[in-house]
Amino acid sequence: MTKESFNTDNDFGFTFANEDEIKGDLEVKVVQAEKTAESISIQAQQSLYDLRNMITPLLNNLAKEPEKTHIKWPERAVKIKAFSKKLDTFVEEAVSKLK
Repeated sequence: MTKESFNTDNDFGFTFANEDEIKGDLEVKVVQAEKTAESISIQAQQSLYDLRNMITPLLNNLAKEPEKTHIKWPERAVKIKAFSKKLDTFVEEAVSKLK
């Protein structure tokens, strides 16, 4: 085995760095992680506001005319199922955006 082939066969892909280079790399990664976390936080916050906006009309409608003891709600199973599907879709999309 020649000296040249020995050197290339034993190149494991690492280099040496001083402490300042390592700190610089870490600082860049920390800043990137903070920006990512902030972006995810903003997205999650917006999703929660949107979720509240989806549910509030139902609660407001249920609170109307509190003096009446009964609620007449024709086809409620169909309407609840449609809203539940809309809610499930919203949550799945919101979660996928956060990944």
